[in-house]
Amino acid sequence: MLPFGIPSCLAEHLVDWLTLQQIIETWETRFNEFARRRPDVTIIPTTHQSSRPTSPQPVSVQQRDPLGTRLKARLHQSKAHFQSEIADDLFLEAELMMLAFATGIMDVVTFPDYHVFVSNQTGNSALLAVGALGLGGDLISLPHVGTSLGVFAAGGLISGQLGNVFGRKRRLWLFVTNLIQTALVFTAAGLRQRASHKPSMALNLGIIALLAFASGAQVAVARTVEIPEVSTAMVTSAYIDFLVDRNIFRLHNRARNRRAIFVACCQNIRYGRISSV
Repeated sequence: MLPFGIPSCLAEHLVDWLTLQQIIETWETRFNEFARRRPDVTIIPTTHQSSRPTSPQPVSVQQRDPLGTRLKARLHQSKAHFQSEIADDLFLEAELMMLAFATGIMDVVTFPDYHVFVSNQTGNSALLAVGALGLGGDLISLPHVGTSLGVFAAGGLISGQLGNVFGRKRRLWLFVTNLIQTALVFTAAGLRQRASHKPSMALNLGIIALLAFASGAQVAVARTVEIPEVSTAMVTSAYIDFLVDRNIFRLHNRARNRRAIFVACCQNIRYGRISSV
């Protein structure tokens, strides 16, 4: 018996219990310090029940969510995004309108210098007939007109058939083909800068060919995304479709609005510049 009448066996258990409490408090303090210093490490609670306190086990490199796994997940999401098809929404319409505006700019730039269109092949067909009959004089260059017509057709053929293979509305295909078209336009701009210092027929034909191929590919893509009101180049059909629309005077007519905006984007800048030549 100990003082105060406490049995010795009970005193031993009381000491063990107090010691255990001190150990638990010590490990809790260490755990909190560890969590503050390493917030990126996940602590997995153990399922083994033991009376002894155990130290927190940090997750190994393989058990964590490493950077490589997150990158793989992000790449998988990006791949799925690019493999999906675009939606017929206002964003797509805005893109096509911007392409139509850029098409008008290209014709405005090329016609005063080369007397040929790179996208408006209806006008080139008329120029070819007039030139072949010898009625145009020096204003019409048959090599320029022929190059534009032929290369435009090649661009439309190649882009259209590749679109059939890879998916006309697939995001990856549209991204790649527009990237190629942009590269062709920038290359033509570089050649135009060089031709301003050393003009030659070869450079002129090269510039026309690059722009005509890009235009043909652009029109082929625009015609296959299933928004027929916006072809980004030819406006004759848009004029007629606008005029014969049975709902032309209806307040809410999305197809009519598409055609009107398309004609405005394509023609305003084109007519304004060419009429001043």
